[in-house]
Amino acid sequence: MHHRQPLFAPAPLSPRARTRRPRTRSRGLLVAIAWLWLAWAFLVFDVQAAAAAGACPCGHGSQAATTPAEQLWQALADGLATQRVAIPGWLAAADSAAARFLAGGRLWVGGSFPDFDAEACHRAGGLMPVTSLSEAVRTPADSPGPGDVVLLGFLRPHEQDVPLVHKLRSRGALVLGFGAGAAHADAAATCSFWLDAGAPQLVTGAPAAGLLSIAHLWTFTGEFIDACVRRGQMPTVWQSIMMPGSAERNARYLPLRVHSDQHPTAVPAGEMAAAYLDSLRLYLHEFQAVEWTNLQTAARLVRAVHQIGRAAYFCPVGGHLRPNLMGLEVRAPDLQDLARDVPPEALQQLLRKGDLVYIQGYTDPPVDLLQAAKAAGAFSVVSLAGAPGASPDRQAADVVLDAQWRLGDAVVHLPGYDVPLLPPSGFMAGSLYWALVVEAAEATR
Repeated sequence: MHHRQPLFAPAPLSPRARTRRPRTRSRGLLVAIAWLWLAWAFLVFDVQAAAAAGACPCGHGSQAATTPAEQLWQALADGLATQRVAIPGWLAAADSAAARFLAGGRLWVGGSFPDFDAEACHRAGGLMPVTSLSEAVRTPADSPGPGDVVLLGFLRPHEQDVPLVHKLRSRGALVLGFGAGAAHADAAATCSFWLDAGAPQLVTGAPAAGLLSIAHLWTFTGEFIDACVRRGQMPTVWQSIMMPGSAERNARYLPLRVHSDQHPTAVPAGEMAAAYLDSLRLYLHEFQAVEWTNLQTAARLVRAVHQIGRAAYFCPVGGHLRPNLMGLEVRAPDLQDLARDVPPEALQQLLRKGDLVYIQGYTDPPVDLLQAAKAAGAFSVVSLAGAPGASPDRQAADVVLDAQWRLGDAVVHLPGYDVPLLPPSGFMAGSLYWALVVEAAEATR
């Protein structure tokens, strides 16, 4: 009997890898002294917090409460499971979009969700023939019209959400909405199709529905591609620019909407989405099993930095999605925002001794920025992906968070196609950021 290779088949981890706990290291005498100083602050705060809660500081006779980050992680895992069950209910959306696209319709993406279009465009494992609504001009020829497909992301309720949907549908466009239906009921009822996030808007202050909408964007993309293949044509897809030969490959296919030289094999409807969701669920599980200590260390470090009157910053260097823009509450996170293109010289000038900078990296450590932080006497936290079969550089920063996905980013394989599809990096980067934010915020209360 012939067994078809699964669409998502991660390499098995050794028992040692599953039980290993990554180590962080201090850098030089200055950092070692600072760590001792902060450790004393940790102890004082933890004892005071335990006493205020009526618990024994040594932990005897007390039961640890579920932390905000754990609650968020569980909500994300539950939301992915909910989306998996719901796959059959929205496959018609992917099929309708594929029919329009292959008949000559254009693909657009936008909405009031910050960076929803950036996440969809120019992404490893994502579609080439998709355009941001922000690039559309006011002339009818260069705006969505009859036969087109528009993907709209919804995060915060906005007064223009429903009018925008009405406008697009009046022009003859098929409009697909992504978000929490309970928070966007009017928009959900107005869209041609609604792909529900599967979670509440907020979980412990984090935008759970927003993170899950990013996952849903990619499950839809996978099923859209598969629906096109079932009709005999394969849309062009980006390969990660970090992979050898990708520049030449991408340049060859960028002018095209569909391939004339590749004819992959379609898979049963729903399998692409399920494979992608399974990959994200595995990443969440592995991060919690192997990296949670590092996340807690980073959160305690943010807490201690604030206690001693210093500042903590966030710099979204890697990836297209800036998760710091997804906040829903009025209160500001405990990480101040930096521009993703901040020069090392400006960062070193900004930072003071005892400050902290959290850098959302990609695969290569942002050496120049980390060196600037070190020169300023600041602490550094960085999230990174590694090469296949290897963890990221553990010596890159004071705390390194393994984002779980690996070089090449995209994780779902379509039989007969030359590159993998559907990137997990945006979802994982956003999940790590918000887990750290809510954990640090809880620690400072």
